[in-house]
Amino acid sequence: MKFPEEILEIADKRLLMPFAEDQTGIVEHKIRKYLVMFAGIGVACSEEFPNHRMLIKDVIVKLNEIKSKFQY
Repeated sequence: MKFPEEILEIADKRLLMPFAEDQTGIVEHKIRKYLVMFAGIGVACSEEFPNHRMLIKDVIVKLNEIKSKFQY
Protein backbone atom coordinates (compact mmCIF):
# COMPACT_ATOMS: atom_id res chain seq x y z
CA MET A 1 0.00 0.00 0.00
CA LYS A 2 2.98 2.32 0.47
CA PHE A 3 4.22 1.73 -3.06
CA PRO A 4 5.31 3.92 -4.81
CA GLU A 5 4.61 7.13 -2.90
CA GLU A 6 6.27 6.06 0.34
CA ILE A 7 9.01 3.80 -1.02
CA LEU A 8 11.59 5.31 1.33
CA GLU A 9 9.43 4.23 4.28
CA ILE A 10 9.60 0.57 3.27
CA ALA A 11 13.13 0.43 1.85
CA ASP A 12 16.06 -0.63 4.00
CA LYS A 13 17.66 2.57 5.29
CA ARG A 14 21.11 1.08 4.75
CA LEU A 15 20.54 1.53 1.01
CA LEU A 16 20.63 5.29 1.52
CA MET A 17 23.58 5.48 3.94
CA PRO A 18 26.28 5.98 1.27
CA PHE A 19 24.35 9.02 0.05
CA ALA A 20 23.51 10.56 3.44
CA GLU A 21 25.96 13.44 2.99
CA ASP A 22 24.02 14.85 0.03
CA GLN A 23 22.31 17.96 1.37
CA THR A 24 20.59 18.91 -1.90
CA GLY A 25 18.15 16.02 -1.98
CA ILE A 26 19.05 15.35 -5.61
CA VAL A 27 20.66 12.02 -4.82
CA GLU A 28 17.74 10.99 -2.60
CA HIS A 29 15.37 11.80 -5.45
CA LYS A 30 17.41 9.63 -7.85
CA ILE A 31 17.65 6.78 -5.35
CA ARG A 32 13.90 6.98 -4.73
CA LYS A 33 13.27 6.81 -8.47
CA TYR A 34 15.39 3.67 -8.86
CA LEU A 35 13.96 2.02 -5.76
CA VAL A 36 10.49 2.53 -7.22
CA MET A 37 11.65 0.93 -10.47
CA PHE A 38 13.14 -2.07 -8.61
CA ALA A 39 10.08 -2.46 -6.39
CA GLY A 40 7.84 -2.24 -9.44
CA ILE A 41 9.65 -5.22 -10.90
CA GLY A 42 9.22 -7.08 -7.61
CA VAL A 43 5.51 -6.33 -7.53
CA ALA A 44 5.13 -7.39 -11.17
CA CYS A 45 6.93 -10.67 -10.41
CA SER A 46 4.70 -11.30 -7.39
CA GLU A 47 1.31 -11.22 -9.09
CA GLU A 48 -1.06 -13.84 -7.75
CA PHE A 49 -1.58 -15.55 -11.08
CA PRO A 50 1.50 -16.77 -12.95
CA ASN A 51 0.20 -15.59 -16.32
CA HIS A 52 -0.01 -12.04 -14.92
CA ARG A 53 3.62 -12.03 -13.74
CA MET A 54 6.38 -10.23 -15.61
CA LEU A 55 8.37 -12.49 -17.90
CA ILE A 56 12.01 -13.03 -16.92
CA LYS A 57 13.18 -11.67 -20.27
CA ASP A 58 11.30 -8.44 -19.50
CA VAL A 59 12.78 -8.38 -15.98
CA ILE A 60 16.28 -8.58 -17.46
CA VAL A 61 15.52 -5.76 -19.90
CA LYS A 62 14.18 -3.55 -17.08
CA LEU A 63 17.13 -4.30 -14.77
CA ASN A 64 19.60 -3.46 -17.54
CA GLU A 65 17.66 -0.28 -18.22
CA ILE A 66 17.92 0.72 -14.56
CA LYS A 67 21.62 -0.15 -14.49
CA SER A 68 22.36 1.97 -17.56
CA LYS A 69 20.47 4.97 -16.13
CA PHE A 70 21.93 4.79 -12.64
CA GLN A 71 24.95 7.03 -12.46
CA TYR A 72 26.00 8.66 -9.22
